[in-house]
Amino acid sequence: MIVYKNIYLTIIIFMNFVLIIIIVAIILFLIYNHCKTNNILGFANKKLGFSNKKILRYFGADYCPHSNMDSNAYHVIKDFEDKYGNEVEIIYNWSEKNPDEMAKYNVMYVPTIMNGNNQEIQIKLPDSVDKESKTPEELKNILLETIYTKL
Repeated sequence: MIVYKNIYLTIIIFMNFVLIIIIVAIILFLIYNHCKTNNILGFANKKLGFSNKKILRYFGADYCPHSNMDSNAYHVIKDFEDKYGNEVEIIYNWSEKNPDEMAKYNVMYVPTIMNGNNQEIQIKLPDSVDKESKTPEELKNILLETIYTKL
C-alpha cells in the first residue's frame, strides 16, 4: 500500500512539473509573438547583428571635398536613404571619427561605399542607360535603383 502511495505521489509531482513547463513555454511563446509583432525585438536584433535590412556602408572624411557632407557622393547616399531607408540600414563612417572601422574594412580612399558583404560598390549609371533621353529626376532614380540592386 505504501509503495502505491509513493508511486502515485511521484506521478502527481512529475505531472505537475510537466504542466508547469508547458505553461511557461506557452507564456514565453506569447511574449515572443507580441514582441515580434510590435517590433520590440528590432533594437536587440540590430545590436546583435540580426537585422533583416540590407546594409550600405559609406566611408567619408570631413577634409575630403569628394566625400564630406557637401559632396555629390554624400548627397546621393542621403537621397538613397530617403528612398530606401526603411529597407536599407545605412552606416556612415568618417575617417576622423572611425579610423578603426576604416582599417577593419580595409578602406584605402574616400568616398568608399560597401554592401553588407563588405564588397565595394560603385556609384554610377549603367552603361546601357540613354542619358540624353532621361530627365535628371529619372537619372537619379535609375542611379538609386542601381545602388539598391548592388546591395
